[in-house]
Amino acid sequence: MCLIFLWSCGGDDSEPGPIIEPELRYGAFIDDTTYEVFATPEDNFEIAEFKLWVPDITNPVRAVAVLTHSYNSNGLGYANSAYWQEFARKESIAILAVYLTNAEGASVSYTDAQRGSGRALLNSLGFLADKIGKDYIKDLPLLLRGYSAGGVFSYSFSGFLPDRVLGFANMRGGSMDITPDTNLRIPGLLFFGELDAPQRNSRIFEVIAEKRLAGANWSLILEPDTDHFGGLDAPEAMIQMFFSEVLEKRLLSGSNTLADIPENSGWLGDNVRGEIYSFDQYPYDKTKASWLLSEEFAKQWLDFQR
Repeated sequence: MCLIFLWSCGGDDSEPGPIIEPELRYGAFIDDTTYEVFATPEDNFEIAEFKLWVPDITNPVRAVAVLTHSYNSNGLGYANSAYWQEFARKESIAILAVYLTNAEGASVSYTDAQRGSGRALLNSLGFLADKIGKDYIKDLPLLLRGYSAGGVFSYSFSGFLPDRVLGFANMRGGSMDITPDTNLRIPGLLFFGELDAPQRNSRIFEVIAEKRLAGANWSLILEPDTDHFGGLDAPEAMIQMFFSEVLEKRLLSGSNTLADIPENSGWLGDNVRGEIYSFDQYPYDKTKASWLLSEEFAKQWLDFQR
């Protein structure tokens, strides 16, 4: 294990001491594309490892897809996923794969991005980007995708640092706290399995109901005949379509500034009746509807749930 210290050069005769910049967390490179953060007693994680993959393309990448798996699961393999690498090449984005675990007996979960895990991600992205000679990547906006606890982390991160988040997707992650309303304009997808645990689904319903009442650009999506451990191929395909539209609508050319999408520019879907309408034509209570990016996405949203 190697630690890097910056030494002070004061004019007195006292022994020099290590100065650690307060905004940085120190860890170690596992290899040239994988970084490990050393947890402190104040952190909400025990393991925090991140693996960066950047496509070999001519132009600079324009965003980073953050891919997180289930509770205490090692998701670093997502950086080597041919499925996600193909998408990354098509959209000119990088992949940051995530491995987070809770400390034994911890009272606060790593899924709460503001308690240390979110900062660990950002700092690791910066170290990795510098390591491969593409320092600009550290400032790129993020697309957050997660399954189960990873989905809760993705959702939580949207409240932790909303100005960096293009969009997020939470697949079947129910243990969510209510975030500040700073993430209302961030497009979000929340998947729930028809056969998943009732208490998990109830929490997903509660969160999206409260956020939609406040005008959030979020969608609720049913996965028919699916329990918590069902396959992820179908929702992954929906997420990639969603991310493509989010990139098109929110990412300004030549800038990391993110455009807001007015709520009334989207479509709305009725999860109970199975109907979709343009925002202005929606005949029911708009605050109880799923918000959808576009007419095409609304049609895909409807077909997915049949």
